[in-house]
Amino acid sequence: MSDTMPSTDVEVLSGVGHLIAYDHDGTYLWTAKMDGAAFYYGSAQEFITEGSNSPAVADIDGDGKDEVVSNPVFSLNEYPFKGDGTAFTPNPWTNQPAGLPDPVLPVPDVPVAFTTSGAFGRFGGVLSYAQAGSGAASIIGALLTAGSGQPILNKERAWNAATGAVLAGFPAKFQGLNFLSAPLFVDITGDGLAEIVDGGDSSALHGFMAGGLQATLANFPKFTTGWILWSPTAGDLDSDGTVELVANTREGYTMVWKTPGLASANTEWWRYRHDERNTGRYGVDARPPGILRSPALDVALRRITFVAPGDDWYAGRVAKYRIVSGASVVELAATVDAGQTEVLVVPAGIDHGTVQAVDDAGNLGRALEFDLAEGTLGGAQLVLGTRLAVADAADPTRRRLSWTTRDRSLAALSGDDRPTVAGASLLVVNPRTGEAATLDMPAAGWTAVANGFRYSDRTHARGPVTRALVKFGRIAKVAASQAGIAFTLDEARQGSLGAVLTSGGRRYCTLFGGSVRVDRPGRFVATKAPAPPTCPAAGP
Repeated sequence: MSDTMPSTDVEVLSGVGHLIAYDHDGTYLWTAKMDGAAFYYGSAQEFITEGSNSPAVADIDGDGKDEVVSNPVFSLNEYPFKGDGTAFTPNPWTNQPAGLPDPVLPVPDVPVAFTTSGAFGRFGGVLSYAQAGSGAASIIGALLTAGSGQPILNKERAWNAATGAVLAGFPAKFQGLNFLSAPLFVDITGDGLAEIVDGGDSSALHGFMAGGLQATLANFPKFTTGWILWSPTAGDLDSDGTVELVANTREGYTMVWKTPGLASANTEWWRYRHDERNTGRYGVDARPPGILRSPALDVALRRITFVAPGDDWYAGRVAKYRIVSGASVVELAATVDAGQTEVLVVPAGIDHGTVQAVDDAGNLGRALEFDLAEGTLGGAQLVLGTRLAVADAADPTRRRLSWTTRDRSLAALSGDDRPTVAGASLLVVNPRTGEAATLDMPAAGWTAVANGFRYSDRTHARGPVTRALVKFGRIAKVAASQAGIAFTLDEARQGSLGAVLTSGGRRYCTLFGGSVRVDRPGRFVATKAPAPPTCPAAGP
């Protein structure tokens, strides 16, 4: 999909021997001819030899209008077209012969497109186009001399997109047949410059540097369990600032490799069809900022503090933060990069609303709700902890748990947040180890009482919780017993424990770690806990 015509609409392209363009509403635009060397029938690949290329799009010459590159199957050329269907360069892009496939078959082996697609990216300092290919002579030899052992010689091809000149060092040797796949342009060495990453059917995942050299210092090629279809995907899985590569094989395995590549430089062509929207269009920014992590609310100072996301998920710096309250929209400048602590001061006159990150392309991060009057952030209210007691007896049927908070700020539960509608649960978590247990209280056990709700299940018919009470502006408490409490106290000490009561989208959050009365294997008792800085969550 691309904006090939001089309008703001999106057109759809499909190549089958000819490249045909349609407007976004289905109106026919143009047909461009593309020559193929041969069409081969009578093989297992018959159904795809009629056309299998997915066009790639980029504004090659910087005039604000897209160009599109495609090819038919078994084509000696790549065909770049302008947005009106006319040729972008005087001649299509091709390659010089790449040697002889076999001494007994003295025919130059020119790489041709088989069932692959291409990609754009800045490579070696210029906007480039890359696509795998297979030697024409070696394909013919293998097909016509079945059983001879004649190999098909495969290559990674690359061109200067502006001139159509073949890049130095290309076509480069490629292990295996690239089938229904396309390359990536992504930094895998850590220098901030993109390499070409591509895989095929031989278990090898290649990483080509400028000059066609394999990125051996980054431990390429990588080897998989089999055949990679489509493309690998590049991203920062663990938010540590470096790129991981993820690839699926036809045999049913998912492989992940860590690379020294910079996540902040992963802006070229990072997955099949370029981006999360499958546009196939170079330059599209489809990645929004990440969430606002570890958020905290200071009601007195009107501040929201959090770990900043990045322009693309968790890399770079967002353009700004947007606060929306009713019809009012206020935008605040971003001051730190991803992973650092950002502090936003909510403007006077705004007491509730949402805050979210905005990147330079206008992509929006997930909105976080806040309410200064109720003291809630993301539906979480940080409240005082009165008492938490957990007993983990040797006999699981004798386990006990009780939790109480007395806080005049306890906000009311209304609408879909009522436990009679949504049910409720109590999360008990050790923030240090990540051990957690959730005690469910289904909606059927709740009843409305004056200024709150009550839960009762003294026979354990619905789980370990026997009783619970929520009184707005006063108290919330939960009592549970027996083996359904899946939280163990087998460590030497807990240090601190969090307890979070959730009903619908609202949470009452407590953290007991200051005034600890008992902390030993099998028993934990703490009282008089101040409101925590953030809501405890499972995970270390």
